[in-house]
Amino acid sequence: MTRGQFTAFVKAASHKMDEGWHNPGFRQDNSHPVVGVSWDDAKAYASWLAEVTGRLYRLLTEAEWEYAARAGTATPFW
Repeated sequence: MTRGQFTAFVKAASHKMDEGWHNPGFRQDNSHPVVGVSWDDAKAYASWLAEVTGRLYRLLTEAEWEYAARAGTATPFW
């Protein structure tokens, strides 16, 4: 998710956040990936997005993330 998408969620859902995610200490605009959010924040975003759109959204499982991170490699580890 982008910083802009997450900002829309924080405002619409009145989700409580520390300022660190919005000011990470380096230059970023709303098209960049959001940084500094917790697993719980990301889960809350996915739940909110599902409610708003009427579609199912979820975070990847660890196995799905590992598969995606490997990106076709043939080595034992990504």
